[in-house]
Amino acid sequence: IAYLSGCRNYIYEEADVSAARANNNFIRKFLLSLDKRTIHKSKLTIFTSKGFPEYIFGNDKHPENIIFMPNKLSSYFNQKIKDSIIRNTINQNHIRFGFIGLIRYPNTIIRFAKVIGKHFPMHEFHFFGDAERKNYIDTEITSFPNVHFHGAFKNPEDLQSIYQSIDINVVCYDTNSGNVRIAEPNKLYESIFFETPIIVSSNTFLAKRVKQYNAGDDIDASNDSSIIDYVKKLDAVRLNKIASNLTLVDFRTLIDSPIELINKINQII
Repeated sequence: IAYLSGCRNYIYEEADVSAARANNNFIRKFLLSLDKRTIHKSKLTIFTSKGFPEYIFGNDKHPENIIFMPNKLSSYFNQKIKDSIIRNTINQNHIRFGFIGLIRYPNTIIRFAKVIGKHFPMHEFHFFGDAERKNYIDTEITSFPNVHFHGAFKNPEDLQSIYQSIDINVVCYDTNSGNVRIAEPNKLYESIFFETPIIVSSNTFLAKRVKQYNAGDDIDASNDSSIIDYVKKLDAVRLNKIASNLTLVDFRTLIDSPIELINKINQII
């Protein structure tokens, strides 16, 4: 729109790929074409995920005017907080799964919690946050004594105590959404900072990042049998090793920094 209206010097930020939301193939191709043109014509394009250019450009080389600014942690998270983190040893016979944020994705997140409630009474599932829709919290899920709802919390102040009360962060978003498949959510960086293994949905860009960091696992959380099989095979020794390895990641690389963006802007003005 800016280009068509005569603006030739603009910075384009893309936090959500419109084409990934389109179900119609013609509309999706049109939006991709428009996106590519907007990116090529921009002075600078900012992506919040490296999964975006993979989706938009495929195997083609993406333009040089792109920088990446993932949804990392705020500067609130500093050395003092990092040094105060105390990780509990994960107990094979009592694993505490957690979901942190707006409660949604009934086909994966809610399903995962129900599987724990039905089949694994020795483990726990904890929800931190409010539900996107009230009907997500039905009578079945509230009937399980090992599934707990803690309600709203203060972000970022409460995150340390929350992460120290769980063993595994469940971030299995529903991959029926195209943007979920290519996004790089900040839960990855939170989990690494707080040295907490993470479970994410398979066939996503987030799963690639989890493997790169060796931060956890990916599964198909859209069916009960896959979740059951995964939980049965969980090995506390391996999980504790993952948590231990996460302490080696330089926490400063997990914190949002505007330096690269400022330098790029200074180059083009």
